[in-house]
Amino acid sequence: IFVRSNRLRLSIASLFLINALVHLVPSITLGQYSPGMVSAATLYIPFGVTLHLHAWKMGRSNQGESVISFAIGLFFMSVPFAYQALRLLHLIR
Repeated sequence: IFVRSNRLRLSIASLFLINALVHLVPSITLGQYSPGMVSAATLYIPFGVTLHLHAWKMGRSNQGESVISFAIGLFFMSVPFAYQALRLLHLIR
């Protein structure tokens, strides 16, 4: 990823991890298959964890940077949900 900011890079990795949770948690709690479950378990979690661990090992991240990157990733993940909620409330056409 051609981004200079480590926080932004890690936020993209965090976005993958949060997206995996969005797909896996309903599957686990309801005990049934959910679309995206396989890709979450086989792609998103390994990719996100690997990027975070690599950043820590290279000295480009620490606990504070990881927390901030998760907050930014959570914001990125919330944008489509907020947009859909506004569409359903007919506030956006």
